[in-house]
Amino acid sequence: MYVWGGQRDCNSDRYFNDMHCFNFKTKVWHEVKQQGLIPDPRSYAKAVVHGKHMLLYGGVDAERGSNTGLAEFSEGAGTVLQFDFETNTWSQEKAGGPHNTKPLPIFIEAITVHREQLYAIVYDYRRQDASLQVYRLDLDKMKWHKIKAKGTAPSSRTRFAQVVLGQQWIIHGGLQQEPVEEGEEQSGTFNIPTAECFSFSFDTETWAQLDFVGRSPLARGGHAACELLGSMVLVGGHVPVVEVEDDESHSESGDDEDGESGSDSEESGYTIESDGEEAARAVAHEDEAHQPAHPPEEEEEEPAESMSSGGGGSGSGGGSRAESLLSYPADLKAVEVLQPRPTGPASDSLANVDLPAHLRRFCCADAHSDVVLVVDNKRFPAHRVVLAAQSEIFDAMLQGGMKEDTTGEVIVEDMRPDVMKSFISYLYGCLPAIKPEQAMDLFRASDRYGVHSLRTECLGMLQDAIDSQNAAAIAQLADEHQCSELADACVRFTADSENLAKVVASPAYMHLMRSAPELAQDFLRMAAELQAENARGAEGSSHRRKRKRRRAV
Repeated sequence: MYVWGGQRDCNSDRYFNDMHCFNFKTKVWHEVKQQGLIPDPRSYAKAVVHGKHMLLYGGVDAERGSNTGLAEFSEGAGTVLQFDFETNTWSQEKAGGPHNTKPLPIFIEAITVHREQLYAIVYDYRRQDASLQVYRLDLDKMKWHKIKAKGTAPSSRTRFAQVVLGQQWIIHGGLQQEPVEEGEEQSGTFNIPTAECFSFSFDTETWAQLDFVGRSPLARGGHAACELLGSMVLVGGHVPVVEVEDDESHSESGDDEDGESGSDSEESGYTIESDGEEAARAVAHEDEAHQPAHPPEEEEEEPAESMSSGGGGSGSGGGSRAESLLSYPADLKAVEVLQPRPTGPASDSLANVDLPAHLRRFCCADAHSDVVLVVDNKRFPAHRVVLAAQSEIFDAMLQGGMKEDTTGEVIVEDMRPDVMKSFISYLYGCLPAIKPEQAMDLFRASDRYGVHSLRTECLGMLQDAIDSQNAAAIAQLADEHQCSELADACVRFTADSENLAKVVASPAYMHLMRSAPELAQDFLRMAAELQAENARGAEGSSHRRKRKRRRAV
């Protein structure tokens, strides 16, 4: 896990551009010695991992975080900063496109990569009632586009959580501005959490508001999210403050109407709510302990202010106490796991969340089997509906009088039995993980039978696994299956001056020379050309830095 940049605290003018790495195996932090065009210090920059690189965009610093802070960083709007994990070197990729299609770095709220496209969600806080905008950068052509998204885009908010689930970019929560009366001006501060959740479809470029299987999520902002088994996991952040009372009044309110409030809490299903309230109360008491003492008369005369939670509960409390609660995140100990309800024609129907678990018990089982997959005389019983539902190839094989349809057998060649077992386990949802030694074979199988989700998993795993010993073999696999993403990753790795000689000396490259000499020559030529191009770019960057130093002197 890499951590780059940041700010001392929210009131500090001190910003960082150092990098630290945490090793999950050894549980040890160490500082990374960065090289190349190290970015300016900043906070709130957005980053995403793409192959062997981290792409970074946006952020603010002392100058650009102010109300008039529309000045760009030295790299300019539209430029993506790229960090190579293998060489620890920063570089810059300048992108083209009209100026209004390049998102200003200080407005970036989130970025992600999908199918060699960098997507960015932007909120322009200069515009009142502005909705979130989406921009797209073609990483091959390095050209920005502003997407005219369909549907209803999320309203103005900042510090929401986001994650990619399949073909959907999911955002949850965020902090919104406090509602004001007509004719009043907005305060400019964002401190009201919301529970709203939206999805952006990469395929149709359409926004839609999401519903969830089970209970609705809690309102929060400034939180984090990750993907886990097709679900969105939320942790931390600001939560809506329902009410902060003295212990006496709290206990009395809890007993009203035979514990009605307790039953509501139980019905909502969130033990997290009580944890958040206790944490909020602790923060309030800690904040009060650092405040100067006030005469009792002033405390009694201070009017109570109502506070909207923007999607959670609402309550009342003292003004200074409300500010203290909204200035610090509640320390949430629980985690929410959100499973989006399927959208489309069947979105109004109930989703059977137990279906995957029930389906797994039929994996490679004879019960109700109506087709057999045969690999090296080893037979794997299966079910036509499961195969056809996830593969158009199987769907065509098992109907319309095809040989496999009439015999009930599918003869599979060029695949080992252990790979077939893993392939079938994936189709039935019971493959715990892809074994590294099976990644290439499962990529072949998923590409041959059109199981796109498995192909995507294997593609990412292979891109991360490229080294000097297997680069040539993976490049040959990419050529066989016409996968430009995988081929480009092999060329980029080999183009590194430290890797080129090792790749050429590897047994995998020797085998490539014997089996496909033209491909081996093309592969080496592309790597050498990219190496020369990188050298010219580094030389030009060095000249630019020297000119900047001379101008400074």
